[in-house]
Amino acid sequence: MYRGLECFEMFDEEGRFNITDFDYKVKKLTRNQEHLVIILNTPANNPTGYTLTIDDWYAVKKTLDEVPLEKKIALVLDVAYIDYAGEPDEVREFYSVLDNLRANILPIIAYSASKTFTLYGARCAAMICLAHNPEVAEEFGRINTFSSRASWSNPPRAPQEVIESIYSDESLLAEVEAERAEARAILLARGKAFEEEAAKCGLRTVPFSAGFFVTIPCRDPDGLCARLSEKNVFLIPFDGGVRASVAASSEDKCRRLPALIRSAMDEAD
Repeated sequence: MYRGLECFEMFDEEGRFNITDFDYKVKKLTRNQEHLVIILNTPANNPTGYTLTIDDWYAVKKTLDEVPLEKKIALVLDVAYIDYAGEPDEVREFYSVLDNLRANILPIIAYSASKTFTLYGARCAAMICLAHNPEVAEEFGRINTFSSRASWSNPPRAPQEVIESIYSDESLLAEVEAERAEARAILLARGKAFEEEAAKCGLRTVPFSAGFFVTIPCRDPDGLCARLSEKNVFLIPFDGGVRASVAASSEDKCRRLPALIRSAMDEAD
């Protein structure tokens, strides 16, 4: 009750992060209400694979800096894919921007241990606030303790034990980080392969940086998926496009997929 959802256009006509529409929506909403929750899924956005650049982040900060101080904003960042989005330090560079937001902005990091530690199905995650003072941090912890207990009770203990064991053993942590680096390299190579072949055959994709999925805009997503299924190619349709999983396809298949998708699209024209 008294809550609504409004989306901004993620990309402009040139395929860049649409800071103009983001700015417009933030200022329109804060003009008429005292509180706002902003949700951004980056790096390696699902389903596009886009990662906000550091310039994008400074543009976001500029918008937030222009919101009156009496307005309260929770900036929720879904970073579920951060450990597979590129070089670890580089993809975390945007945290320096969050450190310099004004006191009326509360950054909240939604982190998925299930993905980072390949504990899929274990549903282990963390919600971390970057509070400006101890009072806000204490309030955040207290409210979420009560709300989580009322929603799903306790988080699963088993994956927490696994993670604690990993960080208690330096050799085990090094092994895990090496395995993750190998998986990250495979995933990035698959995404790069898809990008290269898409460019060769003229298949337009939504701007892609890294991640598990690539999105291809199309007029008839259901029809395209139906034609591709006849060739044993299975994509996910949604409004305005289809989603292809580079995470679920070998590098060789990622090189063959764009031409198959383009061919199926041409059949409908």
